[in-house]
Amino acid sequence: MAISPRATAVFKWAAIALGTVIVMVLALAAILQWNADALRGPIARIASAHAGRAIHIDGRLELHLLSLAPRAVADGVRIGNPQWASSRDMAQLGRLEVSLALPQLFKSQLVIPRLDIRDLDLSLERDAAHRANWNFGDTDNQPKPTTRAPKLPVVRSFTLDGAHIEVLDAIRKLRFKGTIAASQSPADSARSLRLDGTGEINGAPFGLVTVGDPLITAERGRPYNFSADIRAGNTRLKIEAHIAKPFDLGSLAATFAASGPDLADVYYLTGLTLPNTPPYTISGQLQTQGTRIRLDDLAGTLGNSDMHGIMVIETAGARPMMTADLASRSLDISDLAPSLGAAPRQSAPAPLSSAVAAKKKPQPAAATGLVLPTAQLDLERVRGMDADVRYHAQSVNAQKIPFKEVAWRLRLDNGVMTIAPLSFVLPQGRVAARLRIDASHDVPDVELDGRLSSVNLADFHARNGEPPLDGLLLGRVSVRGRGRSVHAVAATANGTVTTVVPHGEVREAFAELTGINVARGLGLLLTKNQRKADIRCGVADFDSHDGVLAARNIVIDTSDMRITGKGTIDLRTETLDLSVNGQPKKIRFFTLKSPIIIHGALRKPSVSLETGHLAKQTAEAAALALATPFAAVLAFVDPGLAKDADCGALLAEGKHAGVTVDAPAAAAAPQAANR
Repeated sequence: MAISPRATAVFKWAAIALGTVIVMVLALAAILQWNADALRGPIARIASAHAGRAIHIDGRLELHLLSLAPRAVADGVRIGNPQWASSRDMAQLGRLEVSLALPQLFKSQLVIPRLDIRDLDLSLERDAAHRANWNFGDTDNQPKPTTRAPKLPVVRSFTLDGAHIEVLDAIRKLRFKGTIAASQSPADSARSLRLDGTGEINGAPFGLVTVGDPLITAERGRPYNFSADIRAGNTRLKIEAHIAKPFDLGSLAATFAASGPDLADVYYLTGLTLPNTPPYTISGQLQTQGTRIRLDDLAGTLGNSDMHGIMVIETAGARPMMTADLASRSLDISDLAPSLGAAPRQSAPAPLSSAVAAKKKPQPAAATGLVLPTAQLDLERVRGMDADVRYHAQSVNAQKIPFKEVAWRLRLDNGVMTIAPLSFVLPQGRVAARLRIDASHDVPDVELDGRLSSVNLADFHARNGEPPLDGLLLGRVSVRGRGRSVHAVAATANGTVTTVVPHGEVREAFAELTGINVARGLGLLLTKNQRKADIRCGVADFDSHDGVLAARNIVIDTSDMRITGKGTIDLRTETLDLSVNGQPKKIRFFTLKSPIIIHGALRKPSVSLETGHLAKQTAEAAALALATPFAAVLAFVDPGLAKDADCGALLAEGKHAGVTVDAPAAAAAPQAANR
């Protein structure tokens, strides 16, 4: 096919135009290369406008553009800090040499054949308002949520000579100074990238050593390996990792092993809010997929308890979201004490800085003489992460309470923590509760609603002795309080605490002693007589107001005795002031008609006789224990108890003795029971 003269002319002029453009570009490149030093100011201003902060080139600038791998060399490069930072510059580079691979760039791949940095001083800083100087361009300097992991360019050859790094992080309470060295050739070292430094984290010594493969080996499709050894006080973390596609941080996989005195301390390393624990060891597999971090094959110990499971952390949102499914084959119940603010049964290793540790953690409750822990809830941590955690223990080691299984589900959403269901299974019966802590306020609001269902009292006894009580125990606790510690919440608690034994047995010696029948009661004890008396109905009902539990009903009706009580339990000072009195249903000789007084500190109460007082042993006096609407008390625990034969009979006796039962309150009881 012949080409027309007009088409030939067009192609000719197009070739001439293209050649002219190429010549002009090459000429411009030659001019820029020859006079590159004059472009320092314009290039610095363009870079400053793009970065959102001042960038200066104080030394010589060289451009080598006539190549398939054009490169630039600059001396005296400074990258400024935002105004809030403590230092003037974020980075100072004595010399920077960087080249760019044009063929790969045309394929939308950013490849740097050579990166050479000398005399680097790098200062990374984050303040208490979460402003970080490594976030560029944003006016508020806050990181934006993203679902993509950062992807860095591939560096073929990297040399770092004389590099120093300083990190100041108010969030993690970290001060760190270190040196970085990287060699160009893989023959220089088997692991030629190294970061080594020391500092302080949360007042404790901090050390970090990271070593990696030579960056010259980093190619797409070939994993890049590195390891890290971190020491933060008594906490130790070791990581062996590889990146499947250098430098795509979204494809990182690693194995890790951690140990320390308290799992909550890893917050300063990871930003995760974890509970206080006894000394721990834990290991597992880690994988990142974009902004999603998954921990598999978790296994280790917390105190005397084992732990295994999986955990997933999503970091794309405003707050990290952690979901976990954890379990223990054997749980030592004392290992839960630190999560409530109490000191662990096994003492942790002594901190290197006792003054700092004393400031960090409140004094254990044992040292203050109090039973309820006084450790403060860290509101910033609770508000900084969301969570959904399930836990189950197959068996439980508890010295005084015969728990068989423990399970709960914890949810944390924008500073509001809910633990529901919270279940403790006994050989017979169960304890189930719902706990809600609203930590979105400076003083958290706490709600607790718990039930005891068909708990066998015979399970609670000394190892080598007969149980003093036998029968089923039912109960309910419904209270609200405010505070940042268990003690503070209890000291402000308002609500109701009630337990009921609808029928059962009590050792006759204990029943006799409540009436202080000296001859009979002590005689039965001394001869270890195990005769039992039937419990027709037993009730202990307390109303709590601002941390003071006042007895509304304390009555245990047995076949031989009517035992009643009164008094208060002050949770503010953790003291008791209770009296228990027994009225025999049969004539007893040598009966000392004085109540038993239980008073003193909750940790170690004293028991004595009330001297100078004669108890009235009339039916009317005994019925006074039923002054609060008894039907409402029973229905609060279980609506069916009001129809129980034995407790119903006791209620009828109270009415017969002339005690007024508040009908409206009793009618409202089913509603209260379903709150």
